[in-house]
Amino acid sequence: MINIEPLKSILKGAGDLLNMIIPILIAAAVIVFFWGLVNYVRGGGKDTAKGRKIMVSGLIALFVMVSVWGIVRLMQTALSVDPNAQTNVPQIPVGGSGVQNTTPYSAPYYTQPM
Repeated sequence: MINIEPLKSILKGAGDLLNMIIPILIAAAVIVFFWGLVNYVRGGGKDTAKGRKIMVSGLIALFVMVSVWGIVRLMQTALSVDPNAQTNVPQIPVGGSGVQNTTPYSAPYYTQPM
């Protein structure tokens, strides 16, 4: 039987890391927007292009992040997917090992000792 526990732990760690990074990225986009607003106001009419460019970049980044998050949530709702549900990983039958698979739904993969 192939041990996939290390892969599961790596994927769980990556998911946890993304869940921590996403709010930080959204906050960074908001800060970039306000930094552009400060530069725009400081420009006083003569050098507002730089501030406007920074503001637009912050708004685009914020829009993209929130839109992707919304699309993922919409798909989860439309497909009735519980975001907190645990999934069963499909198992590959290995013939001749004589070892019973102890994971749920393992009946088809049981091999008789030879």
